[in-house]
Amino acid sequence: MITVICGNDTFSSRRKFQEVKSQKAHEIVEFEGAHDIEKIMLALKSESLFGNPLQVILELEKDLLPPDLENFIVTNQKNNNLLIWFGYNIPKKNDFVQKVREVGGVVYEFSAKKSSSNFDLVSALLSGNKDFAIKAFAMYQENKEKDDYVVGALAFEIRNALGVACNAQFVKSLKPFPYSKAQTYAKRFSKEQLLGAFKIALELDINQKTGFEDSLSFAIVRILTVLYKF
Repeated sequence: MITVICGNDTFSSRRKFQEVKSQKAHEIVEFEGAHDIEKIMLALKSESLFGNPLQVILELEKDLLPPDLENFIVTNQKNNNLLIWFGYNIPKKNDFVQKVREVGGVVYEFSAKKSSSNFDLVSALLSGNKDFAIKAFAMYQENKEKDDYVVGALAFEIRNALGVACNAQFVKSLKPFPYSKAQTYAKRFSKEQLLGAFKIALELDINQKTGFEDSLSFAIVRILTVLYKF
């Protein structure tokens, strides 16, 4: 059985990955990246102490799946129990995903809704105007279909602003528009405020990746508390 989890909404896909992973038996073999093809193939062909196929978990945050490994996985799908998480979006016409579906595998795709309203919310939260930020968050709370992407976007903007404030090397590689926004946000908040807010966003990300449930709304409240000191 092959299970594939992917999509550009890595926040939601990661949470699904942890959920599926927690349901697996104890006899599992995990790989981060696909650089050691031979070991992965060997694990897929191996059996547990009870004669059942090992449960193999492949975590690909940035790595692409090598063609040879793709072919091996699909052609030997009856003899393996594989869970793959892709930390990026896979094109809908991708041959591997189509083949996984054809052989009876399961594919979970998570797409982030990067609507203008989400960008407006992030801009409002980092506006430097406490009342405006609180009103924007209240409207977000009333939205029945809350978007996890908001927290990821907020963390991204805070990181960039903190990078500008600290003159970090990575900001030099930012494109003009995100760099300009980071400069604006860096002027509105102190290094201490940005660092405190970023720690909260990073904590939330780690909690989600390790399967620990955390409240997105509560995280935003904590970030606002640090940024606006209330």
